[in-house]
Amino acid sequence: MPSQADKTDVANGRQPLELPAWLVPGGMAPYEPKVAREGFLRKNVLALTRLLARVRVGSRVGQCDSAIDRVLARVAVPARLLGLLVLLVCVSAAANMAFAYLMLGVSLVMLAARPAGRIAPVARTAGVVALVTALVMLPAALLGQPTSAVRMATKAFATVSLALGLFQHVSWSQVTSALRWLRLPSQAVFVLDMTLRDIELLGRAALELSDALALRSVGVARDATAGAAGVMGMTFLRAHELAARQSEAMRLRGFDGSYEPPRERVLTPATLTYVVVVVGLVCVFVYLEGAM
Repeated sequence: MPSQADKTDVANGRQPLELPAWLVPGGMAPYEPKVAREGFLRKNVLALTRLLARVRVGSRVGQCDSAIDRVLARVAVPARLLGLLVLLVCVSAAANMAFAYLMLGVSLVMLAARPAGRIAPVARTAGVVALVTALVMLPAALLGQPTSAVRMATKAFATVSLALGLFQHVSWSQVTSALRWLRLPSQAVFVLDMTLRDIELLGRAALELSDALALRSVGVARDATAGAAGVMGMTFLRAHELAARQSEAMRLRGFDGSYEPPRERVLTPATLTYVVVVVGLVCVFVYLEGAM
C-alpha cells in the first residue's frame, strides 16, 4: 500500500523513492557467517602470552612469598648463581643417591613453603622433565639396570626445581649482571642480554599482529597457515628494523661491547652464611661419595 509521501510525490510529478532490497524487511536472506578456523591463531596467542609472562626483561619476576625466599633475597645474586651451579654439578655427578635424595628434600621443602600459585609452574615443569628423563632411561631399565630411570628422574626433578626456584625471584637483568660479575666474557653477556630483550619485544609485536589477524578473520574462513606465515614475515621485518635501530643507537652512544660489573656490596652477612651452607653441602657430597 503506497504511503502518503508516495502519493504526494506522484501528485507533484516525481517518482516515489524505492528502498534497496537489503533495507526492506524480509527482503534480505539471513546472514550466516562462515565458520572461522581460529583455533590455530588462538593457540599461538596463548603461547606468546605464556612466553611474555616468563620473559620480562628488566623487571622483577616475583615477590618473596615465603620466609625462605625472604632470607635468600638478602643474598647477593652472583653468590646464589654460583652456589646453584655448584649444587647442580654435585647432584648430577653424585654416584651415591643419598645426596640426590637430600637435595630433593631441600627442593621440596622450599617448594612447599611457597603459595600454590608459585608451586604449580615449578612442579609442572620439573615433573615433565623428570617424566621425559625416565622415558629416555627406560631402555637401560630393560637391559638390566631397573633403578637407572628412578635415579635420573630424581636428579632431574631436584635440579630443575632448584633452578626454577631461583629464577622465579631473580630478574634476567640481575642474572646478566651477576654473570658479568663472575667475569663471564662481555660478548656472551651481550648476546644473552640482547636475546632476552629481543624475545620480549618481538614477542609483543607478534602478539599484536596475531590479535589483529584474529579480529580481521571474524566470520571469514581463511587459511590459518597463511595467516601465521604473514605474522612470521612481519615479525622478521620488525626484527630487522629493531636490529638496525639498536646498531645505530650503540654507535651514537659510543658503546664498545664491554659490560662493566656492577659496583655493589657482595660480601654481606647473608651472603657469607649462604656460602657456608653451600660449602657444607659440598662437604656432605664428598663424604657420601667417599663412603661408597
